Amino acid sequence: ESEEDDVEVSEETSEEELDNVTVQSALEESILTLNQNVPEPAVEDKDTPGTNER
Repeated sequence: ESEEDDVEVSEETSEEELDNVTVQSALEESILTLNQNVPEPAVEDKDTPGTNER
């Protein structure tokens, strides 16, 4: 019986691993979108007066 329980656990872990993969892909996509939005505020910082002068 213990062996059967182990098989069930392995199936659950495989499902959890798949969930983790989807989460990682979602995080990577969100990071890519954040990186695309980063240059905009960076340009604003350069446009602010006094920052480059100092």
